[in-house]
Amino acid sequence: MNCRIVIADDDAMLRIGLKAMLPWTQYGYQIVGEAQDGREALELCRKYQPDILLTDMKMPETDGLEVLRILASWPQKPAVIVLSGYDEFSLVREAMRLGALDYLLKLELSPSRLLQCLQTVQQKMSRGQPEEQGAPAAISRERVLRNLISHFYVTDAEMDEALQRAGVRFETDEAYCMLLHAGDWFRFEDADEGETHTLQYSMENIAMEIASGCMTAYCVSGKTGELYLFAGLKAQYADRPALIRRTAYRLRDILRQYLDINCVIAIGSGTADAAGLSRAAGQAAEAMRRRFCLPTDGVLWWQDVSLLQPVSHNAAITRCSSELYAGLNTLDWERTERAFDTLTETLAHAQLSHAGMLQAAAELQNGVCECLERYGRTARQALSHSYRDLREILTLNSASDCIAWIKSMQEDIALFFSLEEQNAANDVVQQAIDIMEKRFAQPFSLRELADELQISPGYLSVRLKKQTGMNFSEYLMQIRLRKAQRMLRTTDKRIVDIAAQVGYPDQFYFSRLFKRATGMTPSEYRKQGGDA
Repeated sequence: MNCRIVIADDDAMLRIGLKAMLPWTQYGYQIVGEAQDGREALELCRKYQPDILLTDMKMPETDGLEVLRILASWPQKPAVIVLSGYDEFSLVREAMRLGALDYLLKLELSPSRLLQCLQTVQQKMSRGQPEEQGAPAAISRERVLRNLISHFYVTDAEMDEALQRAGVRFETDEAYCMLLHAGDWFRFEDADEGETHTLQYSMENIAMEIASGCMTAYCVSGKTGELYLFAGLKAQYADRPALIRRTAYRLRDILRQYLDINCVIAIGSGTADAAGLSRAAGQAAEAMRRRFCLPTDGVLWWQDVSLLQPVSHNAAITRCSSELYAGLNTLDWERTERAFDTLTETLAHAQLSHAGMLQAAAELQNGVCECLERYGRTARQALSHSYRDLREILTLNSASDCIAWIKSMQEDIALFFSLEEQNAANDVVQQAIDIMEKRFAQPFSLRELADELQISPGYLSVRLKKQTGMNFSEYLMQIRLRKAQRMLRTTDKRIVDIAAQVGYPDQFYFSRLFKRATGMTPSEYRKQGGDA
């Protein structure tokens, strides 16, 4: 008897892609229904009693997590496989806790991966003993490594076994983690899904090519614009730290030369097992967070940031800092100024230990500098009077010293806002919109548009978001879809031709975007006379 499956996803093109991905009946599967939201998925499950529900996490009406909560009360329910994006691991973790047996990443979908996932779930069903809650299934090397960096596993022993099954092995007992962070953040934020995936895939290929000469290496993408490279030197190589450092510098230079990416690389080290690799990844991430406090030429070692003693965070100061970063990220000076004032007042009464004060100071500067990086400003450019490296931060002896320093930073930020407002006097956003309206059908990037307006890409992106509520790619897509809607209403051109004329040579990608924006496919929109 065929294993019955229901597919639930609000993206019609993804449902079509899934159905076309396998000769389902040949492998013993039968798709008995497809739903565009969670409510409809539950109705189909009641009607057809499928063996497996393949469901998206984010859907209208009822999302994937709510579907799992409702299914938990059913005496007979399907096994659930959830579909997720790269940045939805918190949702995936909750889904596994609620009873999902496995998950698939949308950008990693392939016939072999889908089939292997289905077969793994069937094996769990036949045993009648689903894996322990929260435990991941090791379907691919990329997944196992992503589970490792996100701590998406129960015990080190479980992860060691998963690493072995995925073929992650090193020739020596020592391993390293290099975390690559692309400083040109706007290239990822304002690229569409396909462009972002291509750029990260190129980073992975280059990283593996450079590392494989002297290392056994494995890589996996982190959050957007970041890549984790786990590596162990081959047994014949000595002087290991020096060789790792040279490899990192070469990787930095090659990424700049071939992809035009200004990359910072942070390095952690540990033993070549789950606990050690997790520790190395954590060290690299911590070094990356502190990169603005360190004199760096693009490569950081964990030892460089270990001068700060780790202490518990103060919740009130964390809240003040988060509000400050929100003001900076939206160019909202009133919000930023209020946050600075609240922060200094909170710090004056917090009675932090000396170590806690130093940690708060270092994290504040890092957070502020990360916000400024979005505008293409370095720490030393924007914080001309208040910037301190890590050793200088360690010379802060008291809360009053720290408060005086924060007030100096506030003055630097006030000047930064003033200069940016002067730039905005030329109404660069309207100029940018005018250019996009004229050249919407041509392929061009945020960087090219910013260069033409003689401003930084980061500043243009934030200004555009503040004034229109959309970033560059979102606003350009809105223009293109609006032009397409007009052509669908007023001409009898083929949809494939309309797609090409508004800047989308891929008709299926165009249809997917159009459906997301209007709730209808282009053909449905045309049939209904353009009533969206």
